[in-house]
Amino acid sequence: MKKILLFVIVACLSACDADNYGIDDENPDNQISATEKRSNNEVNKWIWQNMSQLYYWNNTIAAKYYTNYIAPKDYFKSLMVAEDKWSYITDDFGALEADLDGEPVSMGYDPSFYYYGTGNNVLIAVNFVYPNSPADKAGLKRGDIIVAINGQRINDENYYDLYNAETQVIVLGEVIDDAVMPSNTTMNLEARVVDANPVLANRVFDVIENDGTVTRIGYLAFMQFTAGSDNKYIASLENAFDNFAAKGVKKLIVDLRYNSGGAINVAQTLASMIVPQVNLLNGDLFVTLNYNSFVTEYYTRHYGDDVFKYRFEDNGHNANISDVYFMVTRNSASASELTIIGLQPYMNTTIIGTNTYGKYTGSIVVQGEDDYDNWGIMPIVLKYKNANGFTDFVDGLTPDFVVTENHPTGDYLGADDDEMFVQAVNVAVRGKLISDGELIAGAKQPRLLSASKPVFGQQLIPASLKQNAYIKLK
Repeated sequence: MKKILLFVIVACLSACDADNYGIDDENPDNQISATEKRSNNEVNKWIWQNMSQLYYWNNTIAAKYYTNYIAPKDYFKSLMVAEDKWSYITDDFGALEADLDGEPVSMGYDPSFYYYGTGNNVLIAVNFVYPNSPADKAGLKRGDIIVAINGQRINDENYYDLYNAETQVIVLGEVIDDAVMPSNTTMNLEARVVDANPVLANRVFDVIENDGTVTRIGYLAFMQFTAGSDNKYIASLENAFDNFAAKGVKKLIVDLRYNSGGAINVAQTLASMIVPQVNLLNGDLFVTLNYNSFVTEYYTRHYGDDVFKYRFEDNGHNANISDVYFMVTRNSASASELTIIGLQPYMNTTIIGTNTYGKYTGSIVVQGEDDYDNWGIMPIVLKYKNANGFTDFVDGLTPDFVVTENHPTGDYLGADDDEMFVQAVNVAVRGKLISDGELIAGAKQPRLLSASKPVFGQQLIPASLKQNAYIKLK
């Protein structure tokens, strides 16, 4: 089992595409050459060896020994148990590494997919755009609607392939008489390496009520749990929390609406900056990792029981926050959820939004060997729980205040017309949501919240699509 990368992933790394799940269009009957059979045999043997030892449900693997003909992606899928929606395989390990390091080949925009109109029409609503990315340079922005790519209207059969095309001519949509129509605006995009700094926004602001009461709020929009090469993204977190501490922030809004997860150690770093100092100095338990019996025995024998316990660690950038408010959606998964439940036993933790994704497991990255080192697998190897033993939240984390983001609003994340953000501010200041026409905290005039646009139908969150598309996280 060589080339196991020494980090554990808790990202929503659903299958990359349909090809990963065994559709062999060129050889539908598995009529392959003897050379290909031998190659498959080598890769499948490597898969079996790793899965039979590392896989969380490894007691199901022994009877599924590799064959000498099945395609490796088919074989890998055949080993996955019904509960496992996340284990992942690729034959492009280099691209996977780039994704994990937060330097993907990408257009640089984050999508939500919605049905609209009649039939199977799908639109892409842009959640955010990374600065200096191809999308940013083309002028794409939060809230834009994409209805066609490369001359094809987007639907529920082609949206995956169109969205992931490395060269795109996109057509923006516009709402006319409560219907989404193609506009005359087109943009040309070509994927390239994007600096996907997960700290997309951070600021400190004061909310002044009419009676003169002042509440200081910190805001952090955090998109990925990745450290980046040479820990460059950790430095961005450190700068943000040094600013929060210097300005005396005690109430912090953390925006995880589009964060599908990442590395446990980055979640540990973020949580250690948020948690009250007393818990930090005590080295209190953040989360515990549970592996299968084989891995548990191996780790215990070589490293002792403490290897399973992640504790808060003093990294010199703790802001001693007293109240934290997490903005979440169905897209918030894994390390996002881990961070929330890891902090809950120790401080005032409020969740605003809708139920999160519900991923309480973690993966490890294993690279193939020798002539097949282009292969990589990310099997589920653990479940995590917080200090109170909470885990297995299959339906996601339940919000304390329900706010449904039916479509992205606001010119940018944390803008005064970003409706979920406005609600989070009011919860932090007043302890409640606001209604249409009610005075917004700190505002001089009442403001109507926009109604849910009827043109936006059901949201698609397909298991076959990587969360954040190309942006796969450590």
